[in-house]
Amino acid sequence: MPIKLPDLASGKAIRLVACGKILKPSVALSEWLRTSRALYYAYRTRRKRYYTRLLTGGKANHFHLEIVSSDVMPPPPKTLLSSRTEFEDATSETLGCEISVSSSCFFIVPLDSLSPTAVIRTLSAETNTAGVSMKLTSGGLSVKGSPIGEIEWRLMDDQESGMIQIGITSVLSKVITENYLKELLQFMRSLFETFILTQEPKT
Repeated sequence: MPIKLPDLASGKAIRLVACGKILKPSVALSEWLRTSRALYYAYRTRRKRYYTRLLTGGKANHFHLEIVSSDVMPPPPKTLLSSRTEFEDATSETLGCEISVSSSCFFIVPLDSLSPTAVIRTLSAETNTAGVSMKLTSGGLSVKGSPIGEIEWRLMDDQESGMIQIGITSVLSKVITENYLKELLQFMRSLFETFILTQEPKT
């Protein structure tokens, strides 16, 4: 049974990253994780088309899954794409394992959906001094005392659109099930709504 691939648009996200370390793998799984591999797969939901990547190797018990919307990433060369069976077989290897995972999720929202007093919105305000106009268009924040450890943001290239891309990162432990990625997406969306759209975490 493979790990199910989510529809990021259901959580209003454009990218989901789950980079983790499998805890206490079997000898056979540890050997499998030690092998350096990169598998790419494209899939479509009713809403969008997505590209996903699976990585192992490079460091002990490393297991990395990443999904990106075609809205923000061009398609990889077809020669790089794995078959559905190959990709699903690979994701099935870790089912039932506990993982310490650093999860990052990225969203694009209207800047005015943030609280007027939010740190990001305040930093993005334009200032004028002696005829010189300045605006901070991107940045990063380290957060303590919150489930969110890091926040990064940038105003979209078409600044007249009033849209901003915001990424949040959280570290947690989970047991990998077939709904591993769907649950991560729901969790990250919940954090985003609670701490970013409603208010900013204290830094």
